[in-house]
Amino acid sequence: MDETYQQRYWMNDQFWDKDNGPVFVYICGEWTCTPPDTSMYPFMVGAAHNALLVTIEHRYYGAS
Repeated sequence: MDETYQQRYWMNDQFWDKDNGPVFVYICGEWTCTPPDTSMYPFMVGAAHNALLVTIEHRYYGAS
């Protein structure tokens, strides 16, 4: 079986320390994602830790 599906995601490297920064993944939950707002709590925490911020839309919700 070789099946695939389209999944939307967004990446923000505005705060990322490419040499030493972690990767923070945020899953929107059971609704349609919109491009991330960096004033949301998960992104404020990611910015404080110099993280690469990745948002993933839930497979069965939104356009994914």
